[in-house]
Amino acid sequence: AAPAEAPAPAPAAPAGPPLSFSEIDGALVLVFPAERFDLDVAAALGKRDWDGIVRRGDNLPGQVRDRLHRDGAEWVAPLEFLSEVFVEGKPLSKPAFEQGARALAAGVRALDVHMPRFGPAVLLEVPGKGRFVTSAVAHAPAVADLLVR
Repeated sequence: AAPAEAPAPAPAAPAGPPLSFSEIDGALVLVFPAERFDLDVAAALGKRDWDGIVRRGDNLPGQVRDRLHRDGAEWVAPLEFLSEVFVEGKPLSKPAFEQGARALAAGVRALDVHMPRFGPAVLLEVPGKGRFVTSAVAHAPAVADLLVR
């Protein structure tokens, strides 16, 4: 008799620190640490694949998880390289950011961009904290305030 096949290994839990959340203008906003955000996560966010993103150890109470599955959420995550986002079909460069960014409160600068495998997003440059990308296009100033805190 042929040996029984070993069961497939369970998918690994995402590495890195837990997600946190906030609320902006009635919308849930997932706050990603750098170690938990990449293009695969962006794609999962675009598909609203919450189970593929949120894990047991995340700082999301049951009622927040229920709301996430019912209503969805916006998100914000650190961005390491400008070239990870696109403007007019091209990877963003520093000169293009400098030329196109608009000023928000507290020295934050913002630029509408395209996040590959997700869609429209806003790039935020926060003094002393770095660059972030968010899906909350209509609420960029409120996301900037959240990041400045």
